[in-house]
Order: sequence, then structure tokens, then C-alpha cells
Amino acid sequence: MEKKIGQKFILTNHPPYNLFGENKKLFPKFIEVEITEIKKDVPGKFSGDPQGDGYLAKGSDGYFYGYNFPRFNEGYGSTAWTRYLPDNEFKKLTEKEKKEMAKDYIWCDITLYQCPALPTFAANFNVKLLFCKKHQQLYYEHEECFYCKHAPDYEREVVMNLEEHKWLGWYYKRIIKAN
Repeated sequence: MEKKIGQKFILTNHPPYNLFGENKKLFPKFIEVEITEIKKDVPGKFSGDPQGDGYLAKGSDGYFYGYNFPRFNEGYGSTAWTRYLPDNEFKKLTEKEKKEMAKDYIWCDITLYQCPALPTFAANFNVKLLFCKKHQQLYYEHEECFYCKHAPDYEREVVMNLEEHKWLGWYYKRIIKAN
């Protein structure tokens, strides 16, 4: 689906799993981003040739995030959202500000991951998330389940459940203890 200005997405700095296994971070961060700018014919990171659309979004944490912005991903993996600040603005930051900005540089859209149920953190955002039980996939209200749309007869071979796949931070609320 083509992204539009004003669309919102939920991102995490630690996805629930990757090629190396399940995430063990106790409390991953989640933010909401809203697309503020669309750039056409973004140059490729390696070739410099026009590749497609790039998106700039404002995050609920105050940072800007780029998706194929300002360069288009020509690598082997899928594109992630990354914190963005023009070079001339980045140079003006203090060393402490630079380190803070780079600390959580890469962010992933939470709808890219199969999951056993609608996560508890979904209630903390203005973006309406939906859960497809058949395909165990999250999707945004302004979209539809990828598999229902493109492969409606597809059944996932692995059936996830909350006992085995209750990723830390996705299905538990953070408990704050008083001192």
C-alpha cells in the first residue's frame, strides 16, 4: 500500500525476533510516527539512480524518521525506519545529543512480525491496530491484512500462542515499583 502524508505507524527499536532468535530485551521502546513528507524518485544508496518514494515522519519521541529517505535502500534486506536529521543540523548537536540520537537509530514497523494476539501496548497509541487471527498478523486500520489480501487461502504452518510467544514488552505492561 502506498503511504500518504498524515498516515501513522507504530515502530519498535527491538523487534520480537530476527534471524538470530527471539528478542530478550525486557522493555523495548515503541513510538508512533506520522508521515510529514514524501520525496519522489529518491536516489539509490549505491547507484545514485532514482529508485522510488521516500518518506519522512515525525516521531512521538520528538525525532524525525526516514523510510528510504534521503537515500533508497538498495541492499538485500527490507527497509527499516531510521532516525533522520540533515547533516548540517547533526553537526550542530553536542556529542551527548549525537550519542542519544544514534542510540536507537534503527526502528521496525511492528506489523512486519507474526504474533499470537493483539499486543497490550497497542492501546497506548492513536493508531488503530487490528489483528488477523487466521494469519496471526497485525495490520493498521487504514490497510488490511497482507495475507487476506494477497494470499487468502494461505494458512501459517506455525501457530503461535501466548505461553510460548509472549515477547517481553509486547504482552506485559511495565510494572513501576514505588520506592
